[in-house]
Amino acid sequence: MVGEFRYEIDNCPLIVYEPAIDFIERYLQQMDARTHSFCELTVGESACLQARGGASRMIVEYRIGEGEAFRHYVVGRKKSTLFPVKVRYSAGMIQAFTNELLTWEEALELFGAFMDHPQPSSAYLLRETFREQEL
Repeated sequence: MVGEFRYEIDNCPLIVYEPAIDFIERYLQQMDARTHSFCELTVGESACLQARGGASRMIVEYRIGEGEAFRHYVVGRKKSTLFPVKVRYSAGMIQAFTNELLTWEEALELFGAFMDHPQPSSAYLLRETFREQEL
């Protein structure tokens, strides 16, 4: 049920259809917050998981379509201490919280599970950041 994997190398957008998990793993390991700092896995027509940042400090986001609208979430660990932080990636800075700073290994776990079931693992929290309404 895997769809397409969008990513960047030297700030150039690329796409792989039906990616293997080891391809995604290699990309997550080399994310550097400057020229290799974004990837997105789309499964089906309405669900996607994306990562932005560097291998040791990234944000993972989940987006799900609802008809003509969509909902957007940041994925985070289940922790009670939340402090605001900023994460750099090639298009600028992202505001998040400390429990939402993930490593490439944690992102790989999320991407692997997402390939089989297009929703984030219940081991993580979802913080809704945006809900687009139908026009």
